[in-house]
Amino acid sequence: MVWDGIERRRMKRLSAPRISTMVFLLAGALIVLSASALLFIGFVATHAANRQAAHNGSRMFENALQERLALMARDQLTLARWDRTVANVVLAFDKAYVQKEMVDSLWYDYGHDRTFVIDPDGRLLAEAVHDEVHFDSNSPVGTDLRTIAAQARALHFANRLTIAGGFGQKSVPGQHIDRIAALGYARIDGIPALVSAMAIVPDDGTVALPEGPPVVLISAKYIDAELLSDLSGQLAFPNLTFQGPELQRRVAHHFVTAADGARIGAFVWDARPPGSHIWTIVIPVITVISGILAIAAFMLARQIARLSSRLEESERRSRHLARHDPLTGLANRLEFDAALAAALAPRTPFTVIACDLDRFKAVNDTHGHAAGDSVLCVVAERLRETLGSAGLVARTGGDEFIMLITGYTDRPRLTVLSHQIIATINEPIILDNDVTTDIGISLGIAVAPAGGTSETRIQAEADAALYDAKRRGRGCAVFAGDEATIGEEKSGDEAGGATDPEAADNQRVSGMHIA
Repeated sequence: MVWDGIERRRMKRLSAPRISTMVFLLAGALIVLSASALLFIGFVATHAANRQAAHNGSRMFENALQERLALMARDQLTLARWDRTVANVVLAFDKAYVQKEMVDSLWYDYGHDRTFVIDPDGRLLAEAVHDEVHFDSNSPVGTDLRTIAAQARALHFANRLTIAGGFGQKSVPGQHIDRIAALGYARIDGIPALVSAMAIVPDDGTVALPEGPPVVLISAKYIDAELLSDLSGQLAFPNLTFQGPELQRRVAHHFVTAADGARIGAFVWDARPPGSHIWTIVIPVITVISGILAIAAFMLARQIARLSSRLEESERRSRHLARHDPLTGLANRLEFDAALAAALAPRTPFTVIACDLDRFKAVNDTHGHAAGDSVLCVVAERLRETLGSAGLVARTGGDEFIMLITGYTDRPRLTVLSHQIIATINEPIILDNDVTTDIGISLGIAVAPAGGTSETRIQAEADAALYDAKRRGRGCAVFAGDEATIGEEKSGDEAGGATDPEAADNQRVSGMHIA
């Protein structure tokens, strides 16, 4: 019995290390399996998150580029779809018109770096670098431009319609500008650029196009430091650059190709893959016992959800920045065009008021552009407060604003609103260092559907009324197609003999009345 006890104790001593070893091996195996599972999950999650982030980044970048191209096309449309342009470029070629009305507007108003006018035979009628125009029909047209011009002609023929005396072209909503404009990329003089091309067509039908291919207007904006800075600020993509077709290193990128399919290059930026954040959670979990695997998985899922939420929020902010003016916070042209298209859809009445500041150039010349920016912000806030919830205020560029009013369209209320706008803008504005300045505003009012049933037409009516208000002396409002003037300033002769609009800009408002 004593021996049996001793033997049992000896066997126990001999087997204990084996059991401990097996336990450690099993625990080690479980830890290895758990760690391997977590590593695999971490790898898969990191790869998926990084791939999704790269996809979202590329999609956001493509959307931003398409919005820029669409905005260029809308800028072009103001000149390409106009009876005057048909008369002075297609039916007869007026070099002065090309310089003053087309090239100067596309450069000074919209910042288009290059402008080309190509005849139906594909020959170059005119080309411009900024505001410098060259008229040389013998100059060759590059392959990229020939291709995109051919695409613009094809779009024209797809939308061409017969009108009195010849041909015209269908109107399309602003959000479908790509139905009549060829949008893409090209190398111009060796510089990559965003390009938009469309046919020159009539709008009101007072003139018509002859049989055959149309004259094509092409605009281009260089992919330069200014554009890269704007896109980087809009999308929050750090160190955004443009490289050639052969990337020097593996980075986040978005390739662009010319109209003929040749690769031009790629936008490249320093991406911040969300997968790197996942490992800060996975690795500490691996060092803990396998029993907390479920908790680690929960934390992983929560982190992925948080990262996805951040990406969605970043995309939401980018969409907001793309549709709003960064200086004043007002809607920009893209947002206004979308709102105008929505207002036209139900065929219910609404009002468009085109606004242009008076004497604003004098503020910039006297006090500098920083003061001018301050004045624009004050004006934006006053317009927003005056209009309230009755509609939308947008800044379309420089000192130009535009209002879309859906709350009412009756003339008495619009007259009261015009008085309020003119009065509040006429109030002095205090700049830095207690410097006081004052400006004025001129308004052009068009009511739909009486003023037009298309975006182009209603805006053209409002612009024409605004031009009439400027011509009548500024500081007043004019209804489209009306002889009456609301709250006008004194004319040039009454204000001391100044008849030049620039001189009138520097004169003070001397009173308001209804003519």
